[in-house]
Amino acid sequence: MGRDKAMLTLPNGLTLLDHAIRTLRLAGADEILVSVRQGQAYGRSGTREVADATNNCGPLSGLAAALDAAKTDHLAVLAIDLPAMTEAYLRKLVAHCTTTSGAIPSQGDFFEPLAGIYPRLAATSAHAALTAGKFSLQAWLRELVNNGLIKPVIVEPTETGLFANWNRPEDFPGGYSP
Repeated sequence: MGRDKAMLTLPNGLTLLDHAIRTLRLAGADEILVSVRQGQAYGRSGTREVADATNNCGPLSGLAAALDAAKTDHLAVLAIDLPAMTEAYLRKLVAHCTTTSGAIPSQGDFFEPLAGIYPRLAATSAHAALTAGKFSLQAWLRELVNNGLIKPVIVEPTETGLFANWNRPEDFPGGYSP
């Protein structure tokens, strides 16, 4: 992208980061953790920044650190580059959780790992995967499903647009210049 996506501004005037924080708050999140790389900071009011558990290990490292830091039994995860995600969909996922299991959107054999509800109990498994050098979220999620720690929730055809991932300049309304 050439710059930090979190700070890109949406047509409504919010940055992608602020939009994700707002969506989580509207969904009922008790605590907002912002996953950051080592040395990165945003300083958003009402949030707590959590540095990745291990450098250069991808999103699993951020998930492991956030699961460790969470004060609640479940952690709602929302990537900042999923601006179409709604609080209603996140609440739908919460409805599929139990005290010991979370819920993850599933499209066929593919999980949507960065818009899900994780049980804090998954932290041990996340750290074990990191230690073993297994950074694939898909493989880790299959393990969580097999162990009953997370339940797949089928993404309905009308919901697929919620997972539109903004990674390229042309994905942004009106584009942007890096």
